[in-house]
Amino acid sequence: MNVLVTGADGFVGRVLVGRLRGAGHAVTACFRAGAEAPAWPEADGVRWLPLELTDAASVAAVADHPSEHVVHLAGLSSGAAARR
Repeated sequence: MNVLVTGADGFVGRVLVGRLRGAGHAVTACFRAGAEAPAWPEADGVRWLPLELTDAASVAAVADHPSEHVVHLAGLSSGAAARR
């Protein structure tokens, strides 16, 4: 199975990416544009792509990578920041 994970560099994303890879799935993992791709041991073999959800070109570049499933974890972890 080929899975696209947005927000893969966050707490939940990191755990999910590791479990998907451990189960033998192909993973395309998105991290916040402007940051560096994470280099965790559990992320070996992961295709990392920068993603900024407010940038149409960034979203289009990620959408060009075929996936069977998408897990959307990108977002603000602070409720107050999200409301602003």
